[in-house]
Amino acid sequence: MKRVHMHLAEADLAILDGQASSAGISRAEFLRNRVLNTINGRTYSTAQYHQLVAEAQRRSNLPRAQVEQLVSFLFVQFMGPHGEEASHCL
Repeated sequence: MKRVHMHLAEADLAILDGQASSAGISRAEFLRNRVLNTINGRTYSTAQYHQLVAEAQRRSNLPRAQVEQLVSFLFVQFMGPHGEEASHCL
């Protein structure tokens, strides 16, 4: 299994850890579930995730590691808490 690195604000990390703890699973398992299982009612397999990253890489001509970081960031943002708990990007 490959390692994926991401940067989170302390407040976002606290929210993530709280959600993982409530689910009774590790932070890593919680992230894998959130990224690969459901987004807005849709499910994604590992193969579909890798296809999405490959397609984004072809279109952007960026290194795969950068594309994976961007795709993972977007998955987390789309699935994350909304409202006051969410950090604002921009």
